[in-house]
Amino acid sequence: MIVAVIDSSIDIHHEDLEGRVLNGRNMITGTNVVSAGTACQHGTHVSGTIAAKADNGIGVAGVNWSAQILPVVIFPATSNPAEPCGSSPDSRIAAAIDHAVAHGAATINMSLSGGDRNEDVAAALAAARKAGRVVVAAAGNTGKEERRYPSGYGRTETFTSWFGLSPRTYDVDILSVGAVENDRGIASFSTWDSTVDIFAPGVGVLSTVPGNGYATMSGTSMATPVISGIVSLIQASEVWGLSPDDVRVRLLETSWKGSGHVTRVVDAYEAVVNASFEAGTDGWQTTGQATTPHRLGPIVPILGDSMLAISTGGNAGGGARSTAGKTFNVPHDALKDGRLRVSLYYNFVSEEYPEFVNTGFNDAFKVTLGLGDFSSETLVDESVNTTAWTPVTGIDFPGGDTTVGQSGWRYASVVVDASRLAGYDSLRLFVTDTGDTAYDSVGLIDAIWFS
Repeated sequence: MIVAVIDSSIDIHHEDLEGRVLNGRNMITGTNVVSAGTACQHGTHVSGTIAAKADNGIGVAGVNWSAQILPVVIFPATSNPAEPCGSSPDSRIAAAIDHAVAHGAATINMSLSGGDRNEDVAAALAAARKAGRVVVAAAGNTGKEERRYPSGYGRTETFTSWFGLSPRTYDVDILSVGAVENDRGIASFSTWDSTVDIFAPGVGVLSTVPGNGYATMSGTSMATPVISGIVSLIQASEVWGLSPDDVRVRLLETSWKGSGHVTRVVDAYEAVVNASFEAGTDGWQTTGQATTPHRLGPIVPILGDSMLAISTGGNAGGGARSTAGKTFNVPHDALKDGRLRVSLYYNFVSEEYPEFVNTGFNDAFKVTLGLGDFSSETLVDESVNTTAWTPVTGIDFPGGDTTVGQSGWRYASVVVDASRLAGYDSLRLFVTDTGDTAYDSVGLIDAIWFS
């Protein structure tokens, strides 16, 4: 995935970025050649957080080490690399957004902040949204409640001429990012406001700086590329693509709930995988009856507020089978000792207990992991006849009686050797509930984990 970094120049020869940086555009000089960027550390630091190489034994690892950086330079270099990188006129910022869109950036990182709205910038952001690009911007470092721009643009922005004449409206979608400490409390410098969507680590962030160096920096400028990297991972994980609205929902619904001025804090794993179904079945392919309830009678999720529930009967398309499946991309260089553990929690619930145990009404609940060598591993294999049931009250299946059994939440896991991936990066997880046409059994899944 291509992530545009609208910022200062980038050290394209840095050992942790070399090969990750595309030939971008210097909006100041109007040339396509981006200098090595030995002055002003900001752009190089931001880029390292997004896409620094991993597993190379040096430096740091970016959030998405498969991403490519498209540099779009708007800040002039300074003689002292530690000094601020100067400022940029709004017209240049707008042109930079247009350039990023025209050159294929799926995500646009804007670690910058100012005090005023501008129609040219709003128009460029609207065009980016129309093109399906996700724009991520820093909330600002004022340490107080304040709306800054471009992060403060609302969903609809209207500009008028003198005396309110000739109104012009722009449909804008931008993710505004604040900064938190390691304990998820707001950073002392972070701006907050009702328009700040999500918070990410932004204090003492270690990343790349010019001259093959590394340094820690703090600011919402450092938190913003964390979100941009995660956004690019989400985009890369979905074969059919996601709209900016889809990405926003995924990020916010899977995040940790904050407190005080912190609205939500990003959860990178959940945002990419949606493994606890906080964003519903987003990213999962389902057939039949698949929902994500907050509870089933007295049964509540293991993690978060939602869980996957698949069942036969009702809307299960003939009633005999319901499924949920998802493809997971697992880079081989991320596997410790060449092995991968896949784990989850499950609970099989059925109204067929106790009277139909050991009869022909043998509903079944299975979870299997499809591997790259075309073999599979079974994580869950339960049925009415084989499950060790425990009675549960408070669940009334339509058309049935009120005697219901559950397996109870159980932990299942499997360890897979990398050789069984057979050169593939993708794993496929299948969740299946089969049985008769009556709605009388439910398979629950929560907290899927890859480690």
